[in-house]
Amino acid sequence: MKKRSLIISGITAALMIFQTAAVIYADENTANKWNGTELDINNPTGPWAPYKFVYELLNEVTELMRNNHDIDIREASDKLDLENPENSKVAVKVGSEQAKQQLEECITEKGYSKDLLEITVAPNFLPTPDILINIFGDVDLNGSIDVTDLTGLSLALLGDKELTEDQQKAADVDGDGAVTLADLARLQQYLSKKVDSLR
Repeated sequence: MKKRSLIISGITAALMIFQTAAVIYADENTANKWNGTELDINNPTGPWAPYKFVYELLNEVTELMRNNHDIDIREASDKLDLENPENSKVAVKVGSEQAKQQLEECITEKGYSKDLLEITVAPNFLPTPDILINIFGDVDLNGSIDVTDLTGLSLALLGDKELTEDQQKAADVDGDGAVTLADLARLQQYLSKKVDSLR
């Protein structure tokens, strides 16, 4: 089957301050059909809903990358099977066999099957900055989401700050293709812990 990769900015995971774009592996016809479809895993009738478990697990791995530097995780992304959603995985690159074992143990403790992970041990792999895409909400692109991002987004909406292309992608929190007050409201809710995720 001919494979094609689609880059969806924002489904990301960080290696310290590095972030990598998520990749969807699909046959060409399905990829063409879904190209540009908004990612909404919470819509029970939407095409992405069957993959909610993948993104929940990807979020867990991302948190480990950000907060647990004892586990050498280099990259994490989604690898979706668009014909058989249950076969979808979270693809992860780690720096050692020990890191692989540690990751599997952490994910198992959180209630996930380690079979949902496709782990590659790649001690020589490092993300290349020129192919990296920022995290949704990380408007200042410093690798974390905080009140500084909220301030930057507010200034941009007021016209007092110009965002770069990457910053615009990060500021488009709701993924509708535009930076609006809705993005600011969602980011504020997230930072005030009224919602658990930006999406």
